[in-house]
Amino acid sequence: MRGYSRLSLKLFLLLGMVSLLSIGTMALLMSRELESGFIGYLNVVQNERLNTVAAALTRFYRENGSFDELHPETWRRLLSSTAPDTGVRSARPGPPERTGRPPPREDGPRAEGEGRPPPGPPEDGPPGRPPPPQRDPLSLGPRLSLFDVQGRRVIGPPPVAGASEVGLMVEGKPVGRLTMAPLVVAAEARDAQFLAVQKHSIATAAGIGLAISILFGLLVARLWVRRIGAVEHATARIAGGDFAARIDDSDRDEIGALGRNVNRMAESLSQLEQARRKWLADIAHELRTPLTVLQAEIEALQDGVRPLDKAALQSLADETRHLARLTDDLRLLALADMRALPMEWRMADAVDIATTAAARWQTSARKAGLTLNFVPGAPAHSLVDAGRLTQLFDNLLANSIRYTDAPGSLEVRAGAERGRIRLTFDDSPPGLAPSERAGLFEPLYRPDAARSRAKGGSGLGLALARAIVQAHGGTIHAADSPLGGVRIAIDLPITTTPPK
Repeated sequence: MRGYSRLSLKLFLLLGMVSLLSIGTMALLMSRELESGFIGYLNVVQNERLNTVAAALTRFYRENGSFDELHPETWRRLLSSTAPDTGVRSARPGPPERTGRPPPREDGPRAEGEGRPPPGPPEDGPPGRPPPPQRDPLSLGPRLSLFDVQGRRVIGPPPVAGASEVGLMVEGKPVGRLTMAPLVVAAEARDAQFLAVQKHSIATAAGIGLAISILFGLLVARLWVRRIGAVEHATARIAGGDFAARIDDSDRDEIGALGRNVNRMAESLSQLEQARRKWLADIAHELRTPLTVLQAEIEALQDGVRPLDKAALQSLADETRHLARLTDDLRLLALADMRALPMEWRMADAVDIATTAAARWQTSARKAGLTLNFVPGAPAHSLVDAGRLTQLFDNLLANSIRYTDAPGSLEVRAGAERGRIRLTFDDSPPGLAPSERAGLFEPLYRPDAARSRAKGGSGLGLALARAIVQAHGGTIHAADSPLGGVRIAIDLPITTTPPK
């Protein structure tokens, strides 16, 4: 469990770091985009007010003939009069009218005193009260600069790069220009408060998202570790020799694929273990047979039941050769399984090797009541082990002669075809059922019906044939023969380099 906890912690930390980086980056970008967009919006709004201030300055110039009377106090009052909630009453700003009467008509004669503020307190408010606050809600004053027609700065700070500019025209003639520096930060308290609230909301949402991600990461880490733990438990059982251990491989992801591979490995190991046990039992049985015969004959000679003559010695020699051939074949199969079968590569024509082998087995075929026909094809020069190919042909021809009923026939074909070496060995009945052909190339395999031990042989000939073919990089398989028996088909590559 300690391993599981460490892996779970690593996965949890990894997912947590990814969540923190992604959510934190998203929150930071959203905060910056919000502030940038809001400042841009404020700049657009202030550009609209810039035109209002320019109109007020134009009226001021028209009434005064210049900007000489524009003192700081007058400038502040002008900005206050152009605030969005006050409007512009005149070129010379003052307190709002308190007449309670509708505004005068612009297109008719006016009565005396109409349109003028009634007698009352001075502009700065009634006596004994402080003057009303000057309104500059968008903080334009510190960023506005007024220049006369000669380019001299009348009021305001020096211009900066990126400033907005509006020309001032009176009766079609330029009288000056008004510039405004861009807003960099929210200067008004309510704007700064709005941004702070929005950033706080983004931070809260990011925190909640991070907490959910961490919780989800913890659950995912535990789930992954649980599934990997199941794989670890199963592989430990397999390593201990329990090849029946299996893993739930229903998931379609990589862990599910790992489970399927482990299950296939366990199945292969189980089959190999069964084959190993069967192999050991078969070897023990095959070795016991000649040893039992040797023991019985020696005991008969010792007891005087059988005389020690030439026939007895010949029988002992035959059993000894059979035992030696069996052990030699077993050694070659073991070397082939280890991919260490000794090979002597040289360029040769496989058709010539097959022709020689078929001629050598003609006499044995006739004695067995069989007709052996050889059909040569196109020459097939390739890098091969001629000795192993001869052994291959001898094993296959001996097997066919031994298990074909007389009278019968054998047919061998060899030749180059489409860049490959094609070899076929056909014999007449008896044949084999598909279920019997499945294990035909397994060591010590003998079908019960036609391939009985009574006909001799070690049961290793076809297994050796498969090993030799595979050492040449080819394939071998059994099928029904047109002659009524079994066809052994071999396909070898034509190459000038040894197969890997």
